[in-house]
Amino acid sequence: IPISTSSGNQVCPSVAFDGTDYIVLWEDYGNVFTDIYGARVSTAGIVLDTFTVVTQEGNQFSPALVKGPDEELLVTYSGFVDSINTRPANTMRIWGSLFIPPVGLKEDIPISKPLHFSLKQNFPNPIFSETQITYSIPRNSNTTTNLKIYNSTGQQVKNLVNKNQLPGFYTVRWDCIDDKGKPVPNGIYFYRLSVGKNIAVKKIVVIR
Repeated sequence: IPISTSSGNQVCPSVAFDGTDYIVLWEDYGNVFTDIYGARVSTAGIVLDTFTVVTQEGNQFSPALVKGPDEELLVTYSGFVDSINTRPANTMRIWGSLFIPPVGLKEDIPISKPLHFSLKQNFPNPIFSETQITYSIPRNSNTTTNLKIYNSTGQQVKNLVNKNQLPGFYTVRWDCIDDKGKPVPNGIYFYRLSVGKNIAVKKIVVIR
């Protein structure tokens, strides 16, 4: 599962489970100083979002985290400090912060550029209330992305995506609501992804 593939090195990952998703932190060497970034990963192995944890001046190393009450996480790391209580220090110290990671996005920002077009099987399937559909748009692609849900008779049920998207990995959530804002009945549905000449179709089962 690619979690971070941005420029520079990413090292020393740390992970905790918040009761719903995994929270991953790591050292990032993409800037002048070493910063700490994080990502939320679903139990299906889908990167829901990425976020900044620490980008203060100086280097920050060795992130660690543990879940506390509710959704709160305690994050600790080793960070450089030039002074403490106005006195020169110029040394490394251990820092901590209570942290609540952001919620997952409806549609992810791509974190890397895949080589191939792909459409993964939705998860969960069968669906009881909501599912996630993951797909990738390959490099050198500059066309409209269409992702639609159809019922077993071929009628369009939901238009999930209809716009130009940059190459990357995307995840879209469907809450079993149709284009008219009404819950769809139980049954077999199909989701169809088209990006230029690339087309893929997979089956969804809705059970309430």
